[in-house]
Amino acid sequence: MRAILDTHAFLWFINDDPNLSARAEEFIQNETVVLSIVSVWEIAIKLGVGKLSLVDTRPLKEILVEQIAGANVILAPIGLDEIEVVQTLPMHHKDPFDRMLIALSLVERMPIVSRDDRFDTYGVQRIW
Repeated sequence: MRAILDTHAFLWFINDDPNLSARAEEFIQNETVVLSIVSVWEIAIKLGVGKLSLVDTRPLKEILVEQIAGANVILAPIGLDEIEVVQTLPMHHKDPFDRMLIALSLVERMPIVSRDDRFDTYGVQRIW
């Protein structure tokens, strides 16, 4: 089974953060997970403006290359289908990064690993 990682789930996984649920951690370790380029963009922006720091202080690109090579992580682009879906989503959730992840989940028919229960209002399957 494959699932999309919400940004916080990916960050908590690579930082060995206890906020990551046991179920989510087990899923990430044992299944193929999809990391959207949207999450990478969000991480890069937050690192750049000082709103985020990582336990691993190497450049983000190095961390991502290692995670993609060492785990069952697939880096996923955003396409026109996702853009079309995000345009029509109701405004249950205003975070633009999360809205793109919701659109990706709907288009690809994949669950999303996230603790954000607002995703449930969109009819996506959530693993937590």
